[in-house]
Amino acid sequence: MNNYLKAAPEPALFHPQLFADLIIGVGFYGGWGFAWWLAFRWFRFSVAEAFIVTGIQGIFFRVVAQ
Repeated sequence: MNNYLKAAPEPALFHPQLFADLIIGVGFYGGWGFAWWLAFRWFRFSVAEAFIVTGIQGIFFRVVAQ
């Protein structure tokens, strides 16, 4: 919301318009949630393992994005 209200030239949003950004966000995070749901059904992750996998994924994405 902060980037939207500032009308930042390069906002940290999926889309510059708020409503479109919210719709895209629901699809993005809903898909991510669905993928985790499938992973939990096929594999028996503990909560700690899920946090570790997500942390490693975040580090990986950060390194690749540079």
